[in-house]
Amino acid sequence: MEGSQIELARQIVLATLSRLGTPQVDGAQVKETTLLGDRNDLGRRFQFEKIRAIWFAEASAIQFFDDDGNLLESVDVQRSVSDGQAAA
Repeated sequence: MEGSQIELARQIVLATLSRLGTPQVDGAQVKETTLLGDRNDLGRRFQFEKIRAIWFAEASAIQFFDDDGNLLESVDVQRSVSDGQAAA
């Protein structure tokens, strides 16, 4: 998996956490786990307090869930890039 894709996903996660009303989130505060399948890197899982985000690179979307598993938001990575949201 390309490093720039992972960095873009991190930026989108931080921007979306901010939009969801969390206080200033530092990337160091977000726990990141690599998702593997058949020893291949499939994406990432991000956890910050009671919000978790799942990014499957093949799906090109990051989904945000609350502690109860309710979907809070789904962010299309490609659309975020074209809209300039990742830099927010």
